[in-house]
Amino acid sequence: MFWGIVLYIVIVLVAFYLVNKHNKNKKKENSEKTENQNKANSIHQDLKQYHIYVKNGDMYINQGEYDKAIHEQNKAIELMPNLSDAYWSRINAYYCKSEYQRAISDCNIVLKKEPDSARIYHNRGLLYQTMGDNEKALDDYKTAIKLDPNNADYYGDLCVIYIIMGNREKALESVNTSIRLDPNVAQAYCNRGQLHLEMNKFVLAIADYDKAIELNPDMPIWYYNRGLCHCNIEDFSKAIADFEVAIKLDPSDSDFHNSLAKATESEKMIKE
Repeated sequence: MFWGIVLYIVIVLVAFYLVNKHNKNKKKENSEKTENQNKANSIHQDLKQYHIYVKNGDMYINQGEYDKAIHEQNKAIELMPNLSDAYWSRINAYYCKSEYQRAISDCNIVLKKEPDSARIYHNRGLLYQTMGDNEKALDDYKTAIKLDPNNADYYGDLCVIYIIMGNREKALESVNTSIRLDPNVAQAYCNRGQLHLEMNKFVLAIADYDKAIELNPDMPIWYYNRGLCHCNIEDFSKAIADFEVAIKLDPSDSDFHNSLAKATESEKMIKE
């Protein structure tokens, strides 16, 4: 009888202990769930607010209010510094304000977060080019191409930096690749036309300007350059026609008027 009572008490105590432990574990589990849910909700709210700041910043950039854009992106970065979107937007704002070194600093931050981003290397290259640091621009363009070898725009900008540096052979090689990758970019044909013009390959230059003008007929300088090519092969009637279009598109450029007068005089001399 005695031992039966003892056994009964032990069973009750064990049961009480197990129930109590279960309740504590359940309470702890519920507390952790609540805490995790609160953290998730907080992160969700922060992320939502982050994107609002970034969107506002982009809106201000489009409106030309760059200081306001930077203010919004600063708030986004302070809220979630590990994300890149706000840095991308702030780079654009700094660029528009001609604060190139600050834009480059942001590019460097993004590169630590996105080391395989061809676009950020390309953007930093554009900034270096704008600042006149052609060697660094060249290095960044090459890295961008290595990461994204099928991007025609990258080869187009590589062509431009080679033109600036006086390396026509490399420039021509780059622009040919750009055109092969995307044959519908007018600026690429213009760049190749400029190279052919500088190399006295006037017929090739004319063909390039023909294509550039076909794709974008609103650039007066392209008509002017094509007119110069026509002058060099003594096709003055076509040169005159090109200079006249250039003047129609931009009546303020004295070079256009002077070249038209010279081409008209040369045609008159030939006819006499």
